[in-house]
Amino acid sequence: MKKKKKKGIIVTNLEYFAVLFTIRFIQALPLKTAFSFSRLVMKILYRFDTLHSIRTVQHIMHAGVANNREDAKKLAMENYFHFGKVLVEIFKMHQFINRENFRDHIKLNCSPETYDYLVGHPKQVILVTAHCGNWEVAGMCYTLLSHIPLLSVKRPFYNKKIGDLVFRERESYLHSGCEKKGAIKAMLGALKRGESIAIVADQHASTSEGVESVFFGHPARTHASPARLHLKSGVPIVVSITRRVDDNFHFEYVIKDPIFFKPTGNRDEDTKEITQIYTTQLQELISQYPEQWLWAHRRWLDINRTKNKR
Repeated sequence: MKKKKKKGIIVTNLEYFAVLFTIRFIQALPLKTAFSFSRLVMKILYRFDTLHSIRTVQHIMHAGVANNREDAKKLAMENYFHFGKVLVEIFKMHQFINRENFRDHIKLNCSPETYDYLVGHPKQVILVTAHCGNWEVAGMCYTLLSHIPLLSVKRPFYNKKIGDLVFRERESYLHSGCEKKGAIKAMLGALKRGESIAIVADQHASTSEGVESVFFGHPARTHASPARLHLKSGVPIVVSITRRVDDNFHFEYVIKDPIFFKPTGNRDEDTKEITQIYTTQLQELISQYPEQWLWAHRRWLDINRTKNKR
C-alpha cells in the first residue's frame, strides 16, 4: 500500500482552525439550535455523500432490521441525524454534565447484581461497547459511578493537531486514552494497576487483530483484544451502550451482566468463543436501538469489502 503524503504545516493548520471554529461555534449555540444546525448538515451530507448513504441502506437491509428498502432509507436518514447529534453532544458535554449533576442526566438499566458489581462495590472491568448511542458519555458515566480510572483506546487522526484537540474535548474525570499502536501493553498495565479499560469492538478487524464471528446472521471479523485480555487477566467483560433518550442530554446506560469465562486450555478456541459472546450481546443491544448504531461502517465479510458501487 502507498503511504499517504505527510501534510504540510499550512494545510495542517487550516484544517485545525476550521475544526476549532466549528467546535467553538457549536459550543456557543443553544442546544436546540445546535441540533437543528446538525440536522441540516447531515441532511446535506446524506444527499451528497452517496458512497456512505447508499452503504448505510445496504447494511440495514443486509442485517434484516428493516422490512423493505423504503423503511431502510427512513432508518438511514434517522441514523445520519443521530450522529449529527452525537457530535453536538461531544462538544457540549461539559456544559451539561458534571460530577454533581450526572445522575440527573444518566439512568442505569442493568440487573441488581450488575449494579452492585459496578457501583455498589465497584470492581475493575473490561468494558466492551459500540458506536451506538453516545459512547463518549459512557466513559464519563462509568468513571463517575465507579470512581475507578478508565483507559480507552483512541485511533490516531491523520491531522495530529485535530486529534489532540478532539481528545482534549473528550477526556473527562478519571478517563484517559492511549494510542492504538501499543495499546495491548498499555491496557495490560492499566489492568495490573487495578484500573478498568474500555474497547469499542463493533468494527471490522484485521486478520491479526480479530477472529471471525457471526453478526446479525452474517460473517464478520471482530476485535479479539477484549477476549485475549480477559484470558490473561481474569477481569470480567461487561458489554454496554449509552443510548440517547431525548434531546435534552438524557441518556440510558444499558449494561449487560459481566462475562466470566472458564478457560478450557485451548486459547484460540476460547478467544473465539468469548468474542462471539460479546459480539452477540452487542447485536442484541443494537437491535433494540438500530437508529443509533453506525451502519455506514463496512462491518461484514460478505458485503462491501470492495469499493461500493451505486
